[in-house]
Amino acid sequence: MQDRADEERVRQLLFDITNCADVPAASFDSTHPCHKIVGTQRGLSDGFQVPEPWAGHIGLAPLLFVSSNPSISEAEPYPTWADDRERRITFFEERFGDGPGQVKDGVYFPLATQYKGSWHSPRAVQFWNACKRNAELLFQRAVRPGVDYAMTEVVHCKSHSEKGVQHARQRCSNRWLRAILEVSPATVVVVLGEHARVAICEHTSGDLAYWTATRVAVAGRDRVVAVARHPNFHGPRKWTDHFAESALAELSNALRSESNSQESSAETARFESSTEPATAVALTDLPRSGAHAVAAVRLHETSDAIGSSARRSRAEPAALNSTVVEAASWRLASELARRHPGVVRVTREHPGGGLYDVLALRSDAGLELMLNRQGTIQIHGRHDQSDVDWAPTPWVDYLAHDPRAFLEWLESAAGLPLVQRVPASTPTTLVYRTLAGIAATSFMTLHSPEIEMGYIDTAGYGGGPASWLDMFPIGAEVRRPQPADLFGQPGYRFWMCRRPGLMLAFETSNGTAWATRGEPVELMQRYQAVGRDIDALTRDLMLLGSLPARK
Repeated sequence: MQDRADEERVRQLLFDITNCADVPAASFDSTHPCHKIVGTQRGLSDGFQVPEPWAGHIGLAPLLFVSSNPSISEAEPYPTWADDRERRITFFEERFGDGPGQVKDGVYFPLATQYKGSWHSPRAVQFWNACKRNAELLFQRAVRPGVDYAMTEVVHCKSHSEKGVQHARQRCSNRWLRAILEVSPATVVVVLGEHARVAICEHTSGDLAYWTATRVAVAGRDRVVAVARHPNFHGPRKWTDHFAESALAELSNALRSESNSQESSAETARFESSTEPATAVALTDLPRSGAHAVAAVRLHETSDAIGSSARRSRAEPAALNSTVVEAASWRLASELARRHPGVVRVTREHPGGGLYDVLALRSDAGLELMLNRQGTIQIHGRHDQSDVDWAPTPWVDYLAHDPRAFLEWLESAAGLPLVQRVPASTPTTLVYRTLAGIAATSFMTLHSPEIEMGYIDTAGYGGGPASWLDMFPIGAEVRRPQPADLFGQPGYRFWMCRRPGLMLAFETSNGTAWATRGEPVELMQRYQAVGRDIDALTRDLMLLGSLPARK
């Protein structure tokens, strides 16, 4: 069985895939590789069916089928973008349970409304039927769908007839495939069709031909990988006609060689070792070229010192004052956004069922830099889409070292381009810099400022547009949705900063600030009026947002 930490890792990955940031990005950007497949659902709405991470208990199943992308059905009560974390997790983990709302016999999908007295589809799904039949061929017994085998894809958004898969395959598989394979203990991986074959070959040491079974290392685990034609392939595809008997025997033997409990124990041990506080990666280990090589040399001593601090923090974890982490996280986020205007966007999120508090920095190209104020500084995806090589780094390491050197080290590890000269501030980056300045004024005081987004982004309950927007004289025109709004929600453009005696609201696209009464202030105009002095701008705005003292 999986231990709780292992199970939570699987559940979090499942939710992260269903909540993939590429979906809203692609819906508004016609050049995005996922634009075509996301567009098959005609844009974002409450009815948008979430990307399908997998079906079945992927953290337990010894056999894993990997195919192109899931087909879409309007008849199935499938999770949509509006559904919460637990609804999504339960649906996919328990999809093949034979109960209400679950797949029956592994092949008949549930219906949203009854059809001829039945709550299940009248015909078996051809793909599921083929997977079940071939799983029984390998196990040489009746199988339990979702337990003996699980199914996943290299592209997770749904579409008819693989529409959009060709464009999205590299982007989606680079983002998610390795993480899925890492949580799967499967000793046998069956790759179905050309899209899946091309993607899986990128995670093995060489090419994999059709109708072969090859023992190979995949995502850090020795497995037997078989490649077959997709069940919907228009041509010969029967396994017993094309796999050699020796290949089928090897696949069957691999499934019998280790029990589920042994596989689970191995996976648990691997995960526990990977989540141990780790030494921050040295810059000398990072791939680099050109200007980044120069930066690596310049930052070598800093990275060594940071690594030493990380080793010390393993034995002596530091509990930092919340005002310190608030100020540090906003300083780091605002400077990265300032150095990469129009590329890096900042959101505040509460993943893990709402248990965590994260400033998330993302780019359309794939950057996912998570400043977890209750944990560590993490990189989940690089802007240049190459492999991440970064250990979760404690906040004490940032605080203990030269801030510019750490910033450039983090920038390099995140795959962002080297900045030779910091660009001029934009309306958006002025908002972030002002928020960072206000957070800094509360350093080691009794009250940490509350800096909230206009949309509460949480995996737990209570998400949605923030009620504080109504406390400010923000015009209806400004609050209307704009084409560039993330997830179609205007609240992502707004921020509010509040602490005793102070309340301010900000809008990022135009760089506007509001107190609870009076006229709005254009940050760029005020910034230029004070000689482009960010500290002076911050002081002015804090005076603007000062609340009358209580009598």
